[in-house]
Amino acid sequence: MTPDAIAEHDRINDVEAKIDSQLLALATEYVTLEKRVKAINDEKKLIREKAERLDQHPTAFRTAISWVKLFANGDRISVLSSFHRMIHVLGDRQGQLFPEQAAKFEERQRKAAEKAAENATLKGPDADTNPRSNPDAGGAKPQIDNAAEQAEGEAALADGLKGTVKASQSAKAAAKRSAAGLN
Repeated sequence: MTPDAIAEHDRINDVEAKIDSQLLALATEYVTLEKRVKAINDEKKLIREKAERLDQHPTAFRTAISWVKLFANGDRISVLSSFHRMIHVLGDRQGQLFPEQAAKFEERQRKAAEKAAENATLKGPDADTNPRSNPDAGGAKPQIDNAAEQAEGEAALADGLKGTVKASQSAKAAAKRSAAGLN
């Protein structure tokens, strides 16, 4: 190789090295932005969850914000009217238009129903259908009113539990006074 060819080769290598360095810097900057976007998306998710706890569907929440950003009020009304028309026209054609998505939706519904059934069996029978909760079937007796409880307490006092009951009552009263900041 001639000295001129070597110099040209070195110049090309320098240019390539500078381009590689710039590309690496751009990639690093892009990855940093990706991390920030993930953090922002996590924050947005928390906001949508808060809206959902306020009984707002997360998709409706996002869509409404987007529409306010994109459309003037009159345009939003027009878009909403068109939206309602399209929902009416499309009806329940998810299976026809998006069969894979419809299958996934049905699978999620099936799993949710199975989980609900499993939770119901773990929880036990309803109190209304549980014979142990029915006093007429020999189950739990109705709760005793305050007068009966007081009479039972007085009988216990007469049997020598006087000090224990009074100490318990005093401890409860002291706890209430303490909680109210009166001690």
